[in-house]
Amino acid sequence: MILAGSETTSVVLSWSLYYFTQFPEQYQRLRKEADEKLSDINQIVNDINNNSGNSVNNTRIELPFTAACFKEALRLRGPAPFMGSSLVSKNEPYMLSTGIEIQPYDEILLHLEGAQTDESIFSNPEEFNPLRWIESDQKTLEIMNSVMMPFGYGSRICPGMHLAQHEGELALAYIAKHFDLELGCKPEEVKRIQSFTARPESLPMKFIPRKI
Repeated sequence: MILAGSETTSVVLSWSLYYFTQFPEQYQRLRKEADEKLSDINQIVNDINNNSGNSVNNTRIELPFTAACFKEALRLRGPAPFMGSSLVSKNEPYMLSTGIEIQPYDEILLHLEGAQTDESIFSNPEEFNPLRWIESDQKTLEIMNSVMMPFGYGSRICPGMHLAQHEGELALAYIAKHFDLELGCKPEEVKRIQSFTARPESLPMKFIPRKI
């Protein structure tokens, strides 16, 4: 679970930081939220340690825009752009809306990223726009969430999902609170490769201590 959560977190954090250098107005909004809601990290650790017998979630800070940034990076550059599945039913085929018939136990390769950048579902699908997860109406949110499966689904959903989300959101907020960012190469030089996950091949990033 630790491997699953940490690998996803590192990939999504990397792409998030890349997008913040390309959309600096989103980084400033994230920083504003971090300045307003984050206290000293030592105090948060003490709160968690003293919360014996209770869920760590009870001490979790609510960072809605930060969470939206993490989710938007997952949508655009998730660590697993494809996912395998199969049809398990009572020996009955399933007809897709496109007219393609899937037979029981057929192996299927789902292109998650294709659905997550479908322009019929997401306006300006290639744009890094975290506000779509905050300002959209309820019906639009339901449709967008229905195609978001970066951690899989059902009984085989990634066991590190909550770990990845919690630590990723907190890491983004603390980076924004304490550092300015500067991409160390041209944006077009940032390439994506597939290994254990789909990650940046190289992403040189300068973390410049923030002057307050």
